[in-house]
Amino acid sequence: MDMHEQLNNYLHEVGVEVKIKRNTTYERKDFPAGSRHYDVIVSNQFGDSFRTVYSQGPATKEEPSILSVVYSIVIGLDCGELSFKEFCADIGYDEDSREDYKLFMDVKALNTDVYSVLGDDIVRRIGVILQDY
Repeated sequence: MDMHEQLNNYLHEVGVEVKIKRNTTYERKDFPAGSRHYDVIVSNQFGDSFRTVYSQGPATKEEPSILSVVYSIVIGLDCGELSFKEFCADIGYDEDSREDYKLFMDVKALNTDVYSVLGDDIVRRIGVILQDY
């Protein structure tokens, strides 16, 4: 069974649904012109959900897969554990920028939402499934 199948089976088994829809009005300063953005809603079996935006640069032509979106969310959890100074150093943002600070706070809020909706066990299991992605 490939990783995509494994992830889809696991998400189905634990009642997690991932919806991805193109957002043509969203813009990000850190993505070049021609980038595409997608609204993502992740919900659990109890109806709790969180929203985020998934973005990809203009060189990527195919639509994002659930695997790539979920991987992006899970790998991004590490950023939410950093201090603002570490976050800026790792990503190349400006410590004096209010806009970059807002993005940092959005990442922190997403971390809270991910763990609140999915829980530690599901996040950990997804990480194991995607460890070789």
